[in-house]
Amino acid sequence: MRRRLAVALLLSVCGPAAEARADWLITPFLGTSLAGETTFLILEDGAGSRMTLGASVALIGDGILGIEADFAHTPKFFEGDDPRGVVLTSRVTTVGANVLLAAPLALTRESLRPYLVSGVGLMQAHATNVGGVFPLDENRLGLTVGGGAIGFVTDFTGLRFDVRYIKAVSGANGPFPRDGVSRLSFWRTTVGLTIRY
Repeated sequence: MRRRLAVALLLSVCGPAAEARADWLITPFLGTSLAGETTFLILEDGAGSRMTLGASVALIGDGILGIEADFAHTPKFFEGDDPRGVVLTSRVTTVGANVLLAAPLALTRESLRPYLVSGVGLMQAHATNVGGVFPLDENRLGLTVGGGAIGFVTDFTGLRFDVRYIKAVSGANGPFPRDGVSRLSFWRTTVGLTIRY
């Protein structure tokens, strides 16, 4: 009996380790950008709460580390609520590469899995005004920090809840910089359908 226990223990310790699993997570999302601020010369009181849509693709394993590519588009970002405003069209588009730090699956199993996210990317801001004066077409390096949680309801589908702060960290401040105001920054909250592949 002791010999059998010793052999079983030896096989469990020295046997092949369980394969680590890594999943692709594809998440189209919908949300809101809010608390936007900028030092760009915008002739309207915009940069408020606006609808945001986009998608992300992440690769994450059973442990804590993962990587993510993220794309988001926010139309009407600089436009105010007055339909007769001077900003005719505007948008902010972001593309980012991020690192994810997630709670390991050994702790969360398949329940809600919280994570932190941080990375860099490109922010593109565009606006056209009545008469074509002071057009805006800027590309800036952006920094992203945030967090959220992913929970699966089936083996292959789940929901992701996410909050991020996105801020331009390159380029000039604009013609009328204001103390304590970012070149371009905003918060983004989203909910997405996650597909595990």
